[in-house]
Amino acid sequence: MRFIRHLGMAGAGAMDVTEYAPLIDHSKNTGNLLATLLCEFMAGKAYALRGH
Repeated sequence: MRFIRHLGMAGAGAMDVTEYAPLIDHSKNTGNLLATLLCEFMAGKAYALRGH
């Protein structure tokens, strides 16, 4: 997770999510991981945009 946050902090412009199918993700692990990764990336971007 730190790697994804550091990508946002380093100035990566975007993150691409190709596909997520909640109907076949019965355990919801994929959805939870996807949400966590996107939040980590956005936190890194927010930190970088504050000028640190």
